[in-house]
Amino acid sequence: SRPAVPPAAAAEHALAVAAGQTTYEDPTTGYTVFTELSHLQRGACCGRGCRHCAYDWENVGRRTARRPKRTGAAAPALADVKRPSESKVYTRKGDGGRARLVGSRDAETPKHSAVFEAVGDVDELGVKLGLAAFHAPEAPEGGVDVKARLLRTQALLLDAGAALTVLESGGKGAYARAARDAFDDAEIADLEREVDALDAALPPLRNFVVATGPLSCLALHDARVVCRRAERHVWKRVEELAADDDAADDAARVAAVAKFLNRLSDYLFVAARGAAARDVVYDVSANVRRRRRESGEGSGPVDGVS
Repeated sequence: SRPAVPPAAAAEHALAVAAGQTTYEDPTTGYTVFTELSHLQRGACCGRGCRHCAYDWENVGRRTARRPKRTGAAAPALADVKRPSESKVYTRKGDGGRARLVGSRDAETPKHSAVFEAVGDVDELGVKLGLAAFHAPEAPEGGVDVKARLLRTQALLLDAGAALTVLESGGKGAYARAARDAFDDAEIADLEREVDALDAALPPLRNFVVATGPLSCLALHDARVVCRRAERHVWKRVEELAADDDAADDAARVAAVAKFLNRLSDYLFVAARGAAARDVVYDVSANVRRRRRESGEGSGPVDGVS
């Protein structure tokens, strides 16, 4: 038999149907749920035991869904409700500047909060990695494949978004699994091995590097600075969670994301050096002497440095 719909979900469903919407957000779990209007558009019971099935679960338990014959008989309930075309891109739920974290039972979270700052930075970083991957040269034979790493990391950053926005990740859904399992010591160790391999092929570095060179190099430096910003905001979220005694697991999971971003910025730095034709370094002493020559003060020793 069909289980009863929780009262809070039933109320949200009624509002969504009245507005002609095909989905709504479950107020308890935060998951997106199809309304009865969506099932009516499908034209038959899909057999998956949907909460708001318009066909009384007639195909639940069947191997294949059976579509009803078109006989001109009365259509299922709500068929007379006007169903305007609805964009799947926007829901208007965030128009008040707040959004709900997945699994949150609290009030919606302001979009300017630390968690959404971190999510936005991670999203931006994914785009930067895509740009860097587009311009990355082909991997040398037997060398580190930078492009492959960047593309793999783009996918991992989607899991990072899950780790940041999912609370109570013990759920069974794919999003909860991504939040729980994406970043572990083995993932960071793989990245460290690639950092070591890239660094071993470069000359020793004794000065600051100026971010210049071919576009492949600049794109990696661009991703690096966004990665650093993302890491800072993720650590801020970690501190927020750590202050809550009931959020220790969430804090540890988000901290794993921050550690990965820390190592990723190192990877992007050495990859950028490898993509440059040569290091353009910033020599402090040489620049001070240059400024003195230009100002007519001579080119003698500066603060004891010749």
